[in-house]
Amino acid sequence: MTERLMTLLHGEAETLDVPPAPTTEILGAGRRLRHRRTRTIWASGAALALVVAGAGGAAVLHDRDEKTVARAAAAPTGPFAWGVDDTVYLGAAAHAVQMPEVAQTLYYTSAGILVRTNKDGSSDGGAPFHFELVTPDGTATELGVTLGEVVPSTDPAQPYLAWATNTDGKIQVVVHDVTTDRDVATVDVPGDFTWGGWSAPPVALSGDRVYVGMDHQTSVVNWHTGEATTTAVLPGSQLPDVSGGRTVVVDGQGANVATANIVDAATGADVLDIPISKFDRVTLSPDGRFAMVATEGPVDPQSQSQAPSTLVYDVDAGTHVSVDVSPFDVGWTPQDDLFSVHGDQLKVCDAATGGCRTSTVPKATGDGLIRYTGRVYES
Repeated sequence: MTERLMTLLHGEAETLDVPPAPTTEILGAGRRLRHRRTRTIWASGAALALVVAGAGGAAVLHDRDEKTVARAAAAPTGPFAWGVDDTVYLGAAAHAVQMPEVAQTLYYTSAGILVRTNKDGSSDGGAPFHFELVTPDGTATELGVTLGEVVPSTDPAQPYLAWATNTDGKIQVVVHDVTTDRDVATVDVPGDFTWGGWSAPPVALSGDRVYVGMDHQTSVVNWHTGEATTTAVLPGSQLPDVSGGRTVVVDGQGANVATANIVDAATGADVLDIPISKFDRVTLSPDGRFAMVATEGPVDPQSQSQAPSTLVYDVDAGTHVSVDVSPFDVGWTPQDDLFSVHGDQLKVCDAATGGCRTSTVPKATGDGLIRYTGRVYES
């Protein structure tokens, strides 16, 4: 990033009151088959798009909203974590924190890591869901929140959890302060919700906005003012995916060659265009500063399988590096490193340089699926 841009970032960051930087990844369409095990959700900006940059394509960089970039850069720091069965492992030391149930999804907040738990780790048919707040010192506190089969969301730069409710067709967004364990806003959302199989529409929290996946459009709720509008940037009947005020929109989805457009979720202004190939995938880091691009890669003639590869784009600079991690088994740290755990080996990779370092950690006692912070697990 240039010195001029860094100067602008610091200048803008000092004037901001609420820096948003959300986290989520999209669902594959079709929760029609009930009681499936949880899968990682991938974002594409169009329903069920599985896209990411082709290795030889060049990205196109557009003018950026400097405030959006500054807000993303102002995201807080803290430990990362991963969960296996009913245990959460915190930071590079892998400090074990016991959960009362299976750790199903781990969310970043400014107050610590919020852990969604349930009986067996599944998302479809796994309700009720409960929540534990794990602070950086490893203290776990149960919240008085119990949710059914809905898709909630957090903003890593804020101490809030947002979700939607559906009472006889009346949709409301609820924003809950995880530090006080109290609701701070409840806002009515006009429109219909019938898709996806959830009990209420999925949401994405980004700063003072909550994006709500209604039938015919995505609604945008300003939870500070109570105003509810709609947006043409994100289509309806889709899980909203907004990170650091940015989202991914796919142009030419389904074609052999297409484009993943990273845009400002509020205005639709282009930030970065990434050429993609069919069946590739793209996701944003929790603060929207990086785009992780994944492809299955060429078929190995010996094993007849496809080896996954990972490219990571610096969204503001338009540059990219190759990172030696599987895009299907990796999480994000608050500092925008990528990390993965295999047995007693923890690998942490710099998203800007692609460099990785490996250390030894205590091996997880459980044998279940590893759940990483910075990823969302839904089906």
